[in-house]
Amino acid sequence: MLKLDELLELLSIKSVYDEATVTDVEPYGKGVAQALAFMRELALKNKLEVKEYEGHAIAICLGDQEERIDVVSHLDVVSAEDWDEDPFTPRIVNGEIIARGTQDMKSAAYLTLKALIEIKKKKIPLQRQLRIVLGTDEERTMEDMVHYVKQAGQPKFAFTPDGAFPLSIGEKGALMWHIKTQIESPVLEMRGGTQCNVIAPHCTFTLPHAFKGLIHQTTEALDFEVKCEEDQELLHYTFTGIAGHASRPESGHNAIVDALQVLALCFPKTAFKKLYETFESPYARGTTLAYNIEPMGPLTLNLGICSLRNGVFEADVDCRYPYGVTSDVLTQHLTQALPGFEVSLPYDAIPILNDIQSPFIQTCLKHYRANFIDDREPFISGGVTYAKIIQPCIAFGPLLPGRISLAHQKNESIAIEDLELLYPFYRDILIKLANCEENQHA
Repeated sequence: MLKLDELLELLSIKSVYDEATVTDVEPYGKGVAQALAFMRELALKNKLEVKEYEGHAIAICLGDQEERIDVVSHLDVVSAEDWDEDPFTPRIVNGEIIARGTQDMKSAAYLTLKALIEIKKKKIPLQRQLRIVLGTDEERTMEDMVHYVKQAGQPKFAFTPDGAFPLSIGEKGALMWHIKTQIESPVLEMRGGTQCNVIAPHCTFTLPHAFKGLIHQTTEALDFEVKCEEDQELLHYTFTGIAGHASRPESGHNAIVDALQVLALCFPKTAFKKLYETFESPYARGTTLAYNIEPMGPLTLNLGICSLRNGVFEADVDCRYPYGVTSDVLTQHLTQALPGFEVSLPYDAIPILNDIQSPFIQTCLKHYRANFIDDREPFISGGVTYAKIIQPCIAFGPLLPGRISLAHQKNESIAIEDLELLYPFYRDILIKLANCEENQHA
């Protein structure tokens, strides 16, 4: 039986990375550590074994068999801005729980833990150990899971309920570039975005009053709704976009790109023009970065964070790329597209593709089709999950057919009806995977 009060308490924890509260025992900050402690206590209260990994992760274990099945979730969430209500005060409206982390991905983490608790209470026989693995820095570096794998080793099979159904058989590569250059222009300051892998929901820039007519004429011609605040000396312009996941350009609208378009038109001899031309299309159309290779499909670009201070422009860029091209080649293309820019590559996770014929994957697919009317085939995701670190691993739900993905967006929510469907679904697949015969398909 699901206890919504437990889930609501987990959702109320602001488990966003907080550099100010990082310590050796809380490596990603106090809020993330609080979420981990909550789940640890819930497991211990139900007499499950908990293995500790120095604040990076915990593994909640049932059984002591050498072979194991890992269900891997993260408790950290992206920051939340521009919500209609407090994102960490969960509320139930029309059968939906609205809070940051409902879809990505505290609800699924909670459901799978409750499923493990029920399996233990019913003493269901298992041929393999089951683990609910909870990480704490998936949204940034995934160093939490690197730390876990170094100590625990790889499982026999794993899934992460951090995507959509029927299942993600593979993932595009994911990289982050940091770009930097000097820009001489009337713009005194600029800042935009919240996180590299989030489509920028806002961008502001500041410049002297003398340019008011030029900026107004340009924004009016583009039909942009732009807020302008004035003080005695300066104009402060704010562009508003729509936050969304960087891997799904259709889920949002980038305010930084809008601001760059205005600045490129107003000051065409500056680097703003090259920046706009490079990032105008989230699929890099019109540039040499525009790769589209089957079966993974098109490359995507997201200028997620930017700042301009004292003439120095810096930005973080998210890119999801298919098999058939490497990050080295892509970095060369970006460097050519942005002459005079310093381009560095602090993060790169290569594409992955699992074997569709795996008996474990076939077990998941057959179980899904037995429970839901949906004949869609497994797909390749542009997202980044713990499947980048743990192998073999697939993303398996929790987004059901017909539901809209609200990951990284304002007013993120999940239907209570979906939770009630997903709970027995995940409980039963845990049992099936623990007892899956490898010499035959499910």
